[in-house]
Amino acid sequence: MRTINATRQLRLNRAVTTEALCILITLQNTTVIALTDHNKKITNNGIDYLPEESFFPSKIEGSNSMQDNSKMDFAGIISTVITKLDLHSGVWDGAQIKILYIDYMRPDLTAIIIKQGKIGKVSVSDSGFTCEFLGLKDYFRQKIGRNLIPSCDAQFGDSRCGKDLTELNNKQTGTVLSSVTNITIVSNDIATTTHTSTNENNNFYNFGWIQWTSGNNNGRISNIKLHTFATGEHTFTFFLPTNFNIQNGDSFDIVSGCDKAWSTCRERHSNNRFTGFPYLPGNTLYSN
Repeated sequence: MRTINATRQLRLNRAVTTEALCILITLQNTTVIALTDHNKKITNNGIDYLPEESFFPSKIEGSNSMQDNSKMDFAGIISTVITKLDLHSGVWDGAQIKILYIDYMRPDLTAIIIKQGKIGKVSVSDSGFTCEFLGLKDYFRQKIGRNLIPSCDAQFGDSRCGKDLTELNNKQTGTVLSSVTNITIVSNDIATTTHTSTNENNNFYNFGWIQWTSGNNNGRISNIKLHTFATGEHTFTFFLPTNFNIQNGDSFDIVSGCDKAWSTCRERHSNNRFTGFPYLPGNTLYSN
């Protein structure tokens, strides 16, 4: 049950109200964007809501059902606040969002929250973008807990894995010699590792990743699907094309991969923090 103080309620009961629709967005990088459909800036609770018409839904729907997964169409314009660069690079994915009403004649009064949740799938077109709104009810449909599987469920290099990715055996640098359709690149200047040049073996970087350090994709990460080595050249194929064109000479940091198998963890990475369950019986045990 929403509680509204008496002064706020009296203003809502008037024949003509002075309510402005506002949106408060907190991106994954903690950047806060506050917008309003009013023609002037509104300051509420220390936050300035700026006039901006490019990020407002054509309709807001709600229900009492647990299937409250509204699709909001933001048919506005790609603007200086919302750029194609940010939308394509995933800056808006998973952002927290609040849709609220603020009395623009009395912005000191408490805002009324209409909906809150997070941004799901974002689709971009030439004219604008479509944003999937995931309400609070969606959190109840998320799976919580670990899966009991034979392979490791840690992210290579995180606190559960414990592997130091700054070691030369795990991380190197390189530059692009050539690129094909932004999904395959060739490089010939990646430093060899300290243990008999094992990164010159095929598949050494499978399931690893590249972080771009220059060029159009600077700062972004590309996950490696396949690595091959022949005649002094490394070829990397990504799971997905990069958001922006790769240019010859683009530099990157590259991290060797892990297929999350127990033998790889133990023998290749000399790690004793395997988080999988290698002796978990599979379906074949019960079918024989």
